[in-house]
Amino acid sequence: MPGKPTDLERINHMIESINKIFSYTDGVSYAEFHNNELLQDAVIKNFEITGTF
Repeated sequence: MPGKPTDLERINHMIESINKIFSYTDGVSYAEFHNNELLQDAVIKNFEITGTF
């Protein structure tokens, strides 16, 4: 069983998640985001990973 992640590993996961949010939403209008449930779920999941949701 793997141990708890280190602080550095946690920070790296947070950075990866933030980068994903930026890449998923780059060039996407509010209307497009509002009408795309899959995109909303992906963004929400990554906010959860950062612990800011």
